[in-house]
Amino acid sequence: MKLISEINDLKKLDDFLSALSDKLVIKIGSWSRIAHQYLANWGVQVTEKNRDWIKKHAARSFLEEWRASTEKSNEAIEKAIAEAKLEIGNERLNAQLGEMVASILKNMHDGKRTFTIYDLGAGPGDTTIAVLDALDLYEDTQRIAPYCNFRLVEPGSTRLKIAEAEIAKHSLYKSLANPPVYVCGSYDYFESDIRRGAVDVFISNAVLHHFPFPDHFHQIYEKLAEDGVMVTGDWHNTIFTHPAFMAPLLEAVGGDTNVVNEFKNRFCIKDGDRERLEAQLTPRQKECHRAFIDFQRALSIRLRDVKEMLCMVECLETIEDRVKNMEDAGFETRSNVLRQEHPGFRETTENKKLVFPDNDLAGVVAVGKLKQRKNEPPQRSRNQTKKEIRPRITY
Repeated sequence: MKLISEINDLKKLDDFLSALSDKLVIKIGSWSRIAHQYLANWGVQVTEKNRDWIKKHAARSFLEEWRASTEKSNEAIEKAIAEAKLEIGNERLNAQLGEMVASILKNMHDGKRTFTIYDLGAGPGDTTIAVLDALDLYEDTQRIAPYCNFRLVEPGSTRLKIAEAEIAKHSLYKSLANPPVYVCGSYDYFESDIRRGAVDVFISNAVLHHFPFPDHFHQIYEKLAEDGVMVTGDWHNTIFTHPAFMAPLLEAVGGDTNVVNEFKNRFCIKDGDRERLEAQLTPRQKECHRAFIDFQRALSIRLRDVKEMLCMVECLETIEDRVKNMEDAGFETRSNVLRQEHPGFRETTENKKLVFPDNDLAGVVAVGKLKQRKNEPPQRSRNQTKKEIRPRITY
């Protein structure tokens, strides 16, 4: 398949997917919502010339979908999640994230240090509440609450008001160092809001799969204190790593033979390609495909009588690629090194936890900055030392 990189050609690809989506209950969504390392598999070449355009195009696509969402679509999503037996996902992601943060704070607390904890994409406050719940479990972690300053950023003002009301009810609320700060803003606000080195712990759940490029990890790294920690929970999948995996998904949301064939022809998918690529997946990755298709099928049934602009494509990536992107930004990701060299991880046996026993669909990862040693040059990631745009995985 010939790679395209000119903006006009990229727009035509979106036009094709949009026209195909008119025949489906759920829209496919813009190709720009694919994680950057897989775009070559979709026939897109990322260049210095089009990179920023792709980022902005993806952001607009997500924003349009978010603005068009209603209570009906949110209710349909919740019911479809339950029907696909994934309802424990976000709840358990938050619980595991909270436990990790509480453990890290306990290890780092020296009786004097105040922690700034930044929750990006805070929603109705579930992730911050999960951290407070974990701190509230034991007396030695309850004592850390008076040293915690929370800052929550969320683009939806209604959800932010819910977060403020719910957090105010928490048993540890009155013991916090200062009342949490609530900011109605986007990720761009995070870049301008916080000075370099001002954040001790960065947390986020089910948010970072909306970014096709991992630039945010570099920015977060700069904002964190010299021994700062990032703990994120998210959903992962290999289903969008290659368009050959899409045929069962298109069928699940109402695509007939003509739709599937149009899609295959556009991306030069031949008979047997999907089976050959699936043979390279692990059993856990295959199970991720099945679960995601079940969810989209259930959602399409719920949406048949509701006109909503929901898209199936997200910037989902494998959890291994997520960790690699963190590593490239300068973070230490290896649990054995963190345990030896970072105070927050000295009692941590594993810094990665998966939610489901049979797949890699959801997981929490905790990584950290290591203090710079004397006479040692500043830590620099591979992306900082050499600009390089390349696909992470090609088949």
